[in-house]
Amino acid sequence: MVAVPRTSLNPPAVRRFLQIVLLLLLLFVGIGGRYLYNKGLTRPWREWLVEEIRKHGVEMEIGRLTVRPFRGLVAKDVIIYDSPARNRVLARVSGMVVEANYANAARGRAFLDALTLMNTNLRIPLDPKQPRGPSVDVANLNARILFPPNQIHVSHLDAEVLGIHIRAGGSITVPSEASMFPDKEGPNAGKFAAVMNELQLLRFEGGPPELNIRFNGDASQPQGILVEADLSGQKIRRGKYTLASLAVAASWQNNMLLVSRCDAADSVGRLQASGSFEPKSRTANLRVHSGMDLPALARAFGILDLGDISFQSAPQLDLTGRLEMGDAGRESKPKFQVLGQARLGKFTYRKVQFQELNAAVSWDGRRWAARDVVLRHAGGGELRGDAQQDFDAAGNGDFRAGITSTLKPQVLMPMLPPDVAARIALIKCYDSPRLTLSARGSSPGLDTLSAGGELRLGRTSYRGVEAKAANARFRYAGRVLSVDSFDVTRAEGAANGALGFDFASGIVQIKQVHSTVLPVEVVMWVDPGILPEIRPYRFGKRPPSLLIDGLLDTRKGGTRTRLTVLADAPGGMDYTFAGEELHLGEVKGRLFFTDERLKLSDTRAELFGGRLTGDADISILKAKPGHTASIQLAGVNFAKLSKLYFDYDDSEGKLDGTYSFSGKGDEARTMRGEGEVTLTDGNVFAIPFLGPFSEILNKIVPGMGYNRADKASMSFGITDGIITTKNFLITGKGFSMIGGGRIWFLDDKMDFDIRINAQGLPGVLFFPVSKLLEYRAASKFSKPEWRPRIIPRITNGRQ
Repeated sequence: MVAVPRTSLNPPAVRRFLQIVLLLLLLFVGIGGRYLYNKGLTRPWREWLVEEIRKHGVEMEIGRLTVRPFRGLVAKDVIIYDSPARNRVLARVSGMVVEANYANAARGRAFLDALTLMNTNLRIPLDPKQPRGPSVDVANLNARILFPPNQIHVSHLDAEVLGIHIRAGGSITVPSEASMFPDKEGPNAGKFAAVMNELQLLRFEGGPPELNIRFNGDASQPQGILVEADLSGQKIRRGKYTLASLAVAASWQNNMLLVSRCDAADSVGRLQASGSFEPKSRTANLRVHSGMDLPALARAFGILDLGDISFQSAPQLDLTGRLEMGDAGRESKPKFQVLGQARLGKFTYRKVQFQELNAAVSWDGRRWAARDVVLRHAGGGELRGDAQQDFDAAGNGDFRAGITSTLKPQVLMPMLPPDVAARIALIKCYDSPRLTLSARGSSPGLDTLSAGGELRLGRTSYRGVEAKAANARFRYAGRVLSVDSFDVTRAEGAANGALGFDFASGIVQIKQVHSTVLPVEVVMWVDPGILPEIRPYRFGKRPPSLLIDGLLDTRKGGTRTRLTVLADAPGGMDYTFAGEELHLGEVKGRLFFTDERLKLSDTRAELFGGRLTGDADISILKAKPGHTASIQLAGVNFAKLSKLYFDYDDSEGKLDGTYSFSGKGDEARTMRGEGEVTLTDGNVFAIPFLGPFSEILNKIVPGMGYNRADKASMSFGITDGIITTKNFLITGKGFSMIGGGRIWFLDDKMDFDIRINAQGLPGVLFFPVSKLLEYRAASKFSKPEWRPRIIPRITNGRQ
């Protein structure tokens, strides 16, 4: 047995040594830990860590690298770049915990195990080239990022961005020396800023929306990276509009963005959509089915100005769209196409309320079409049709439309241009009209379109004048409406012919219009301005037959009116002449209108059993009233004429004569004229102002007063309401009466002289004293007082 020598140790000395070593170690750790906590590790240590992180495809710069007793290495003021060239800043991180495998570090192996972010703030510049410019702030960022070999794995990520709660997780394979972020230009900062501004205007009244992101792929093959995202939220408000719910599911794979689900709802209805976007071809596709309040949504986001249209129910839309933006490196105009069906319920446009509007629509930004259009008015009536607008390579437009309408025109007035609405306002349809129209032109507009069609009206009034029915075939081009044929039916007759309306010049062309309706009604349809000149000619219940042809200038101060009216009135006409109502039977004549005058010619009429012929020229200017006329009478019943104008009951005979005169309107006192008349087969003494001569003649020669005075004649002039004559002649059996003077027929006065001449032997016997047979009446015309002229002269001492 071998004995082992023992060394003698002093236990108290050993303990003392260990205490000193432990104290020095604690002192060193304390001083070094405080230094590392406050000052951090030196730059070589930071570069060492940066280089390690670079191996995982992430380029960053660490401001400080400190040590926390219970957390380990903590990187402060971290800047993440897009590439080792550090041209663009992708994000700024306030701090993160670095988990390292120090054993691997000692062996020179990859030692970075994970990065942990706890309640960290992240700042992402909108423009990576301007790191100090506008940015997106990520708050309360919590994440754990693991770094297996050649891989980055986000086990979890939780943060808030602009009020949206974001969760993310996934893995990305990063080959050695590869970059997580391809070195290429990203989206325009201005677009990011616009999106940020819109998001900042949103109010999340149902709590923060949640965005869940999942990703997986290889950084060396970006086209194979898969990113899936789900967004959901409740009560999202912008301005006065609120989305009750929103759910979106989207993914990115094979260089394509696919929106598999977009489901949104508001207080009215729901929208469902899906679509895709392929960056390589810069092509997008979209499918939408909507029953939500899109107009309110558009107004809230300022996307579309709907102008004067408002909806009482949500529009129903089924649309598909395609967008081709062209090559990114070339300047090219985007191409798009939208196809689908639109169904609008109750809506109002410019105060006109409609019940519904349905149409199949297409639009590619340059061309559009609306097929199977049905528009129903709330008060009844509808419009059906098709319309399309095309453009050729040179940009020349081709618009075509075809419609059939039973809408009453007056309900559409608020939608029309003021000048058109003013004309439509003159029309009132009691029954629904039927309009068939086809139009073509370079664009939809009255100045560019040519159109043609047919209009059928039931009970309708125009300018207050009613028709039982009307039909018309028409054409429109160059602001000229040509009514090739029309027919109108009224209770008393009908009218037919052709018309032309030149809206630019104000000229109305009337082409061989034949009418058997009352003239005052026809004039109201054509031009109310000439109504005062037509109104005096009254045809009772039996209207004349009129043939109308020529031009009407409807402009104020126009000078092109040339209108001819041939009238044939077998039923006669009533006319006011010299303050009394004349009835003319079987009237025929020609009326010619200009802008200033109405000329009557070839006028023929039956008057009190005789004939009246004549011509007239009448001013139709209110500022210059006046007329001239010439009439001829043949065989007129003098008894009826004198009864009408002088209220004589026993006059007899036939009246012939001529009269040419002028005047102003129906003012008899302004009449100026000359004429001559002859009365035959009459009883002159039955005329009241000549009646006393019967007794006078009996006193001269007994029985002479009973002789019949059957003929009278005179030439006369009229001025200021006074009839003046110098050759008044009455011829009776055995005597004659010659005289002259003045009669104030409007004032019931007269100043008239008559000399009696006896014929035959009495004439010879009484010739020496013929001066004693002169009589004068200076009295009322209705109560004449005939006195011998010689008596006043003797009384006054004059001979």
